[in-house]
Order: sequence, then structure tokens, then C-alpha cells
Amino acid sequence: MATTAPPRHVDTSKVSFAFEPLTGIPGNLADQLSESIGNEASKQGLTLVRRVGAESTYRVNGYLSAAGDPSETVVFYVFDVVDNSGRRVNRISGSERISGTSGDPWQAVSSTDLERIANRVVVRLEAWLNRR
Repeated sequence: MATTAPPRHVDTSKVSFAFEPLTGIPGNLADQLSESIGNEASKQGLTLVRRVGAESTYRVNGYLSAAGDPSETVVFYVFDVVDNSGRRVNRISGSERISGTSGDPWQAVSSTDLERIANRVVVRLEAWLNRR
């Protein structure tokens, strides 16, 4: 599905995003990533709704996975933005390469790595919202 721009009649200052619980990432890292997303959203001027079930303009579903080999870990991420009807209107995807690995690739992921992912996701959300 192609990404669509937000409707032109939407006042972007009144748009809000609700991030659903992240899928595929261990709980402690999900908490850190969620906090980093909140911090980045604040810096970018995006409004996040933090209460489960609260109304928002868009909901964001995040899916992450990690794979490692002896030299590096790669975190893959996909964030789907859906409207109130559940229709996907934007997809943000990418990967983050991290030096080193261990038996569990998630163990190589640091808070700095999560902050980079959060920054990329929020900057792309803001760019989409403002059609850059």
C-alpha cells in the first residue's frame, strides 16, 4: 500500500499519535524505546497520547526484530501509522546496524541505539505530517 499524506484540512498542531505496545522487542528495551520516542516527539513538536485506549488522530503499530552474527547485530523496524478506521496511511521502516553481538542479539542493543531508532521514526513521522 502506498503512503498517503495526511488530509490537507488537518491542523497539524492538533494531530495526535498513540503508539500501541511494541511487538517483537523485549519488554525492558520496549520501555526504553517508548521513552526515547516520547522524548523525540517532544523535541519535534508532535503530540503523543500516552493513555491506553485514549482518542488520537493516528495510531502507530511498531514491529521490531533483531538478528546477529559474530560481528554485528541488526535491528529491523516497521512502524505502521493507521487512521481511525484502521487503514494504514504511512509506513516507516528501516534497520540499525550495531557492532558486536552475543547469543541473544537484543543484548547488543544499547540505549543509544534505541535513541537513534526513535529519532529516525519521529523525524519521518514529522516529515510525513508536514509533507516534506
